[in-house]
Amino acid sequence: MSETGYFNLPWPILVHSAALTALGLAMAFSRTPGPSPELRGANSLIGITTATIGLAYLSTSGVPIEQNQFLYASVPVRLLIAVLLATSAIVNQKAFDAKSWRTHIGFALWDGIGALWLGWHLNRWDGRCPSI
Repeated sequence: MSETGYFNLPWPILVHSAALTALGLAMAFSRTPGPSPELRGANSLIGITTATIGLAYLSTSGVPIEQNQFLYASVPVRLLIAVLLATSAIVNQKAFDAKSWRTHIGFALWDGIGALWLGWHLNRWDGRCPSI
């Protein structure tokens, strides 16, 4: 496991966390007119939530990977999120339009593959640090 500088994260997770932070901030402060004020407000809240997930990865990156509990805990959590997204897409397939369905499946694959890769990279699947 390589550690370079302040950001002690595997490079795919560093890219993922920076992208989550940027996407979340863009959603939170977007001035693009939406279909309704309620949806604009909901998108802003989703953006803030997304940014905080990315910032959580970045803010815990100052510790060595072997001691980064958040990084280890994210493996089973992301697997669960992938299962929930895929289940939601399957259960609600008839209620979703094609774009919503593809988005759910895409995020399920993204989180599922990310969790599998990170679990393989860390060689842990239970969410616990080896040093704890």
